[in-house]
Amino acid sequence: MRRDSVPQESGNKQTLANILKAIVSFVPKDISMTFTQTNAVTNGGVGGLPGFGNFWYYPTSKDEYGPSRMYQLGFSLDPGPRAPNLSQIADNYTSGNEVSLTSTINPLFPEAITMSLTFRQAWGFTNNQFYTSDALGAVGAPTSKTSSLFTGNSIFFGGDVSDFSFEYDPNNSAQNRRNITEAFESQISSFPFPNWNLSVTGLEKFPLFSQFANSVTLENAFISEYKESRSVDINSYDIPNAQSVTQAFSPLIGMNINFRDVLAGNLTAALRLSSGTTNNLNPIGASIQTVKTSEWSLNMNFTKTGFSIPLFGLSLQNDISFALTLSRTNNEPILYEYATGLAREVPGNGSRITQVNPSVQYSLSSKVTMQLFYKYIKTNPLGQTVTTIPRTTNEGGLNIRIAIQ
Repeated sequence: MRRDSVPQESGNKQTLANILKAIVSFVPKDISMTFTQTNAVTNGGVGGLPGFGNFWYYPTSKDEYGPSRMYQLGFSLDPGPRAPNLSQIADNYTSGNEVSLTSTINPLFPEAITMSLTFRQAWGFTNNQFYTSDALGAVGAPTSKTSSLFTGNSIFFGGDVSDFSFEYDPNNSAQNRRNITEAFESQISSFPFPNWNLSVTGLEKFPLFSQFANSVTLENAFISEYKESRSVDINSYDIPNAQSVTQAFSPLIGMNINFRDVLAGNLTAALRLSSGTTNNLNPIGASIQTVKTSEWSLNMNFTKTGFSIPLFGLSLQNDISFALTLSRTNNEPILYEYATGLAREVPGNGSRITQVNPSVQYSLSSKVTMQLFYKYIKTNPLGQTVTTIPRTTNEGGLNIRIAIQ
């Protein structure tokens, strides 16, 4: 009995070790952080010259030569005296910050699976102030002021607008604005989570692809972000201004195939299936603009070297390549109105765009290239859309490129 239990215990330990190893493979080993800050200042009605003299020639600033050296270097917010007797002098201040965390993991099968993770957090503000100058060019307190705060971050899967609802009070529009913004953040947005880009290689080893492919790669990428903007008036009253949630699989499924020799040439193909949804909330108008997009595309390229074409009595051995692009894109905008607290769907200007683009390129020499191409584009309305006009576009041409050195 003891002899039989030893292999069993060893097998259990090995299984536990494999499970722990699989779990650890999802933990990032290195994390990179990038911080970016942008600042912009615009001041109107500044008197004097452009400031060239203050910057280069004089140790101390003189008002008649324009803004000071410290102002031009960004260390001072005072541009100097303004032109006299002006109204509606505008001063604009904008500051934006972004922190980006990136990492890469190789879960489960490190030699085949690579996943890049990215998390972004952004915040900032914009201040717009208006002044009136006196006879000496001095300005006092601002006559009006508007400010806005904005934030944004990467999130997980968002909610569905068709299930959206909020508490509506017919006698309190200000409260309705707060309710709809809070409901949008809790129901349509989601918790902070990194976006990812997944790549799986080595699929050519499977029997499905091994007979005809040299390499097969599978891709998947998810992008999702929540943004919020709030206005602050001169009395420092915080007013929700706009909110948006964007999420997309770009691609949902992406496959790159490098085929084995075809007619003594190189054939590659790339298939992409993508989808996305954007939801924009207008708190003042109590509406959500939703745009759903879906797309598929197929790109194929065939290249052959040493291809012979008789031309001008000569048999030239050069390169020739054939390319074909097929794609179809659907755009479906829908406006959800909540004027009475209940959703009312208003179909937008939806469209379906189909494209076919074949081309042939032949290299006569290292300096002369000839390309023959054709492009077909067809646009059709979607659903109940009546404003999208069906139309078809046909393009074709011949390009000859000659490099002169």
